[in-house]
Amino acid sequence: MGVGLGTNYEEWLRQNVQGVDVRTYDDDPTKYQDLRVGRIDAILVDRLAALDLVKKTNDTLAVTGEAFSRQESGVALRKGNEDLLKAVNDAIAEMQKDGTLQALSEKWFGADVTK
Repeated sequence: MGVGLGTNYEEWLRQNVQGVDVRTYDDDPTKYQDLRVGRIDAILVDRLAALDLVKKTNDTLAVTGEAFSRQESGVALRKGNEDLLKAVNDAIAEMQKDGTLQALSEKWFGADVTK
């Protein structure tokens, strides 16, 4: 199982999956190449990275298994910029409401990752 060196995924894998051969990688391209050519059987990455990899490899790989955690994403703004904060929050809320966020997710990741 390939995983990024020093990542939360490496820690989770070592603590929760017994008997797996954990191979750590300093960079993603090497990990992805080892998966493609069969030097490793699987990689543990976040859902967005996995979906992007599947799309870029023209579905020669697949995302499998249930998610074991949910990591939230956010937008960092300079403290005190309330007008920008409101504008960003309003834009995200509107995109969720009218389906734009879901459509963008499906376009770029091939799946609805907004839920």
